[in-house]
Amino acid sequence: MTVQNNPGHPDNYGHVVTHAGMNLDERLREFKLFESDDQKFWEDVIGGKVPEPPAEVKSGEARMKLSEGVVVNYEIVDSLIEEQFISAEQEDIIKELRENLERLGLDPDQADAIVLARSTEQKTSRAAQPYQKLPIREWEMRRKGLNDEVNRAANLLANRLGINRAGRWRGPG
Repeated sequence: MTVQNNPGHPDNYGHVVTHAGMNLDERLREFKLFESDDQKFWEDVIGGKVPEPPAEVKSGEARMKLSEGVVVNYEIVDSLIEEQFISAEQEDIIKELRENLERLGLDPDQADAIVLARSTEQKTSRAAQPYQKLPIREWEMRRKGLNDEVNRAANLLANRLGINRAGRWRGPG
């Protein structure tokens, strides 16, 4: 069996790092809705159906955005919640315990609860202390960000107009 088709292989483990203030529950619901809409859209396209452009695109009222309108200001996190995930070693222990419980005529489904009872309690740790902001570093970061945004906007515009940015435009005539 390949690594790709083996969910228990360590290469297929993932960790989600988040905190409650990020409001990811709502984003996950939105993503699942988008994912089902997206899947339906591609099934229709693959089936030969030509997609209908949105009304605002047909009317010419649609505007292209350079970036998402998400802003988080002055978010302070004073603690982090740590959760334990099942390790490969724990999976081996659970498997062996399941076999032993089954041999003894006991419920093998209890193996997970027995092994994880110790390790799944939530721990809270203090977040890192805020660091001093240096005005020159902040200015440099904003300058670089502005430069990146200008380049991204120029690339979008050039692509939209079918212009090669490496070449030069000489104008009509």
